[in-house]
Amino acid sequence: MATLISEIDCSQHTTREINQAIKRAAADGVPDVRLTNPAARHCLGVAVMSPTRIVFDGPVGWYCGGMCDGAEIVVNGNCGWSVGENLMSGSIAVHGNGGSSAGATIRGGRIFIEGETGARTGIAMKGGTLVVGGSVGYMSGFMMQRGTMIVCGDAADGIGDSMYEGTVYVGGSIHSLGADCVEVEVTDDDRALLAAELEPHGITASGVDWKKLAAGKKLWNFSKHEYDAWRGAL
Repeated sequence: MATLISEIDCSQHTTREINQAIKRAAADGVPDVRLTNPAARHCLGVAVMSPTRIVFDGPVGWYCGGMCDGAEIVVNGNCGWSVGENLMSGSIAVHGNGGSSAGATIRGGRIFIEGETGARTGIAMKGGTLVVGGSVGYMSGFMMQRGTMIVCGDAADGIGDSMYEGTVYVGGSIHSLGADCVEVEVTDDDRALLAAELEPHGITASGVDWKKLAAGKKLWNFSKHEYDAWRGAL
């Protein structure tokens, strides 16, 4: 781990100034930036396009790490909704709980949330990997198109609703499956993938009754004979 050599006290700056300072540090080749006293401020660390390591010591508000490409972001606290929205590459680790729509529309990279997340976690994922150490709220994985979501806890109503591709793993109980979401067999390759993704975070994948969810593919093409499936998706 590189030595942190740049520190920003968020209490002394506006959100715009904080984000400008992060990007300036990245442009100057600073590999690590630590931000103290974020105080749940919104829209921090957005649109960072370099492999800079950014550490927030404290809770952040909504949209932290949105639209990033290559950054490594660590949040030592809770975060608001839409953390890592539209992440292209890089990683985000939240050592706390996440709000709703965590990892929405991500296209690549990895997001790890140690605690719980709210509704619509991983909505419209188009790639990447999203790992939640706890449970997720309703309609998580809604309209998923690609990528992998791993939920170590429970899943609320409508998990995987209207998903087209991608894979969702759930280690706990499932309240209900969404429209056109089906449970499929967990293979040895799946178990190897789960171990590889979870063990670096200190989570043991073995001994868990994993459920694997995928698209039933009834919604890929409209059919008047599958009206009930389409009605459930609307």
